[in-house]
Amino acid sequence: MSDQNAILDALKAEGNSLFQEGEFSAAYKKYTEAIDKRPSGNTLAVLYSNRAACALKLKDYLDAIYDGQQATNADPSFVKAFVRTATAADAINLSSISHATWTSASKLVKESDPALYAEFTSRAKAAETARSKHEARLEENREDYIIELSTSRARKEMPWARAMMMRNRLPEQSSGHVIIEAYQEFMEGIETLKQLELQEQPDGTVMVRAVGKVLEPLTNAILMHDHVFHVDFPDFQEKIKHQISAEVQTHDGWGLVGPQDLIREMPERLQTSGWQVTRPAVTITLRAWILRAFVDANFGKTATADEFYRRVLDVLEWGARTYANVPKAERGAVFEPTFIRGVRALRLSNVLGLYKRQRLEDNPETETEEEGIECRYTLEDIRQLALDAKSEVEASEPPPPYASTAFRLAFWSYPLGEALGVLGWYHMRRGMKLQGPEPDEASVLASIPEFKRSAEHYVKSAEAYPIDEQQHFTMLLFALEAYWRGGAPLRITIPLAQRARGAYARASEIWRLTLTQHEIAKAAEATSFLKECEMQMIKGAWKLDDAFGPTHYDPGYKRVPRAEEDEEELDVSDIDGDSE
Repeated sequence: MSDQNAILDALKAEGNSLFQEGEFSAAYKKYTEAIDKRPSGNTLAVLYSNRAACALKLKDYLDAIYDGQQATNADPSFVKAFVRTATAADAINLSSISHATWTSASKLVKESDPALYAEFTSRAKAAETARSKHEARLEENREDYIIELSTSRARKEMPWARAMMMRNRLPEQSSGHVIIEAYQEFMEGIETLKQLELQEQPDGTVMVRAVGKVLEPLTNAILMHDHVFHVDFPDFQEKIKHQISAEVQTHDGWGLVGPQDLIREMPERLQTSGWQVTRPAVTITLRAWILRAFVDANFGKTATADEFYRRVLDVLEWGARTYANVPKAERGAVFEPTFIRGVRALRLSNVLGLYKRQRLEDNPETETEEEGIECRYTLEDIRQLALDAKSEVEASEPPPPYASTAFRLAFWSYPLGEALGVLGWYHMRRGMKLQGPEPDEASVLASIPEFKRSAEHYVKSAEAYPIDEQQHFTMLLFALEAYWRGGAPLRITIPLAQRARGAYARASEIWRLTLTQHEIAKAAEATSFLKECEMQMIKGAWKLDDAFGPTHYDPGYKRVPRAEEDEEELDVSDIDGDSE
């Protein structure tokens, strides 16, 4: 046995032992050490497959897919590697990869193992069914992501159009500045993307002719304000897929490698090629992953999107630490705190969507999501992500004096508002869970502090946004709901309902087209509540210390005895708690 083989066997044995002990991260590193020795054939296939098994245990599904595919490339007869690849693809709803991989695995066992052949064939069919259902849902809900702008009136009603018409009279702290700047970047990318030419060749391949940069302006736009994203041409998905591939290839970027591979290879490339070559390769790779995540999230693939967001943040946070002393001009904008903050905000929003989607998909008749079934995140995980995001913004350096209003709002105010809103949601869920489906007096009293904290966070979230931002209005509505659920007195709920009503009018000036029917109904509910309060107080039936609200928020009791802390006027200047 050669020294090389002995080293490989020793590293593999160490990895296997660590895996059996449940030390999956340490085992992953041992298999990586062995892979770096550049073995070939079945030896390489086994190492990649074993590393894929570690990635599966760590729930790093994209890494598992990459390693599984590397294993089957090294040994196309390695059934176990196909199974691990397909299992990872199933976990994040990559149905096309799943179907192709289960099909390949089934062909390898067709003659030798009828039972496995039946199982793999069944899994392949299930993946194809899932893909078909997803495409059918997209077509059924086409209006959710394809915006028809065929008429002049429709174009003028979009938020960016309304903001531009008001440009000369927008207040300094206006969401209009943010959406205008985001829209200008977005359209720069979209107009270039529309010029992409696809020509099918006789052999079935597609020749791509890209005419310019798309990833940079599109990612800049969605990081500034994700509401700017809209699709007004039918072949967007096909074109963006080829555009991403073209730009990554042009700059010699990384493909579907895992973040650890990029982290390992980037210093090597820097040594041989320097920042001038490495910077565009890393930048375009990260922007490609961000855009892939964002598009997947908007087209219903929140689990896949989360994988991409996590891998982006792994690299960004590592790069920011490792190259902290390298000037921005050399290392690029992607390692700047504002860029990382923008990605964190997108990821946090997607995690919330993933949690809710998993609950609703597993319980389609349930209107509210109580548990994140089959979601890698618990309520406490989401709370911690929000706390981390909030702390990072609060500890960050203030915006430079030359920064535009849009930039300051997009990368300081909006991420803080997002984090505070998620904390409000967290406490709302906690309160609802404490009450349960059939609340009694004890459970109602136990839930009051959670609803109070929820409302306080929602109000702080609203105040982080510009007063004409849709989210400002939405957060006030959620705060009002939380206070109603917690039996807050009218001296608190009436002023808040008045604020929400006023916020609706301001938000409508720019965002009227994107306000949901649910938000409009909630605004009407607040107005009805105020009218009822006025009528009942004129009659002397209600007093400011009474607790009344819409009947569907009444958890089975007439009036909640107020805790001492509820006797104060509305004041959210200081949110109580060790870490919040």
